[in-house]
Amino acid sequence: MDERDCRILMELVRAPFETFEGVGARVGVTGTAVKARLARMEKAGIYAGLAVGPAPHALGKHARLAVFAQGGPLVEGDLAALCRVDEVAWAARAYPTASVAMLYRDDPGAPVPESLVKAAGRAPDTLVVPADPRVVAQSAPLSPLDWRVMRAVMQEPRASASRLGVLSGLSAKVAKERRDRMLAEGALMAFPVVDATREEGAFLYSAYVGAQSPDALRGVRLPNAHRIVTHHEPPGAYLMGYVRTYAEAHVVEEKLRAMDGVADVTFSVPQGTLLARERLDAWVGAQIERWAQARRAAR
Repeated sequence: MDERDCRILMELVRAPFETFEGVGARVGVTGTAVKARLARMEKAGIYAGLAVGPAPHALGKHARLAVFAQGGPLVEGDLAALCRVDEVAWAARAYPTASVAMLYRDDPGAPVPESLVKAAGRAPDTLVVPADPRVVAQSAPLSPLDWRVMRAVMQEPRASASRLGVLSGLSAKVAKERRDRMLAEGALMAFPVVDATREEGAFLYSAYVGAQSPDALRGVRLPNAHRIVTHHEPPGAYLMGYVRTYAEAHVVEEKLRAMDGVADVTFSVPQGTLLARERLDAWVGAQIERWAQARRAAR
């Protein structure tokens, strides 16, 4: 990988549905070159497309991120085992420090599922809230058309507007507008699946930064990095960025540790994400059916 590869992947973190031409304009190459680079990275196992699905609050559920810190069976384990746990929406692994499982919970205070402990071989080191829990109460419910677009995007994440229209049964304009609105409002999650350990050269990193207070998170910023998720219980943020060498990665990690208000830093290189696709699709299908039943009852 080179820096341009990393910048392309970073642009997909920032704007996952951007056109190849749009990504190329920000990176300084043509859209054709972006497409070719992504195809090469996909063949090399570095890039595995977009992970797409409903955010937990869109389903009326609560997000809890189970974090398994350094060492343990999950570092070498099978993410598929985690994704078979009923509440898990996706799981990810990073080298060398952590694996995580995202739980979508009806009861946010319920104990960690025994099935998750069994699949991981141990209990998670911590269970954090990756978003402000107030968003669940404040978010307006998605409409039947929104859910149809959601399912279409899950089927073909990088589909053109016209293709989204075909899949959802809506016009291309309406399908694209609804997709982009759901992404902007946080109802739709979408991020590139990356394994940055497959090649030498420049590489992406992720960093979990725990803070002493929510206010301290405002100063957690680095060049060539995007903030992916911020959570408040406990205060912390996930960043993704790129570096040219492992020596530079060490410098970045030390800079994060030295920032005012930072309590701890977990620095790692992503090794891929696995979606519980059938479960996510079933949840979306249940929402579509719920609206269909309401229409039938109203007739």
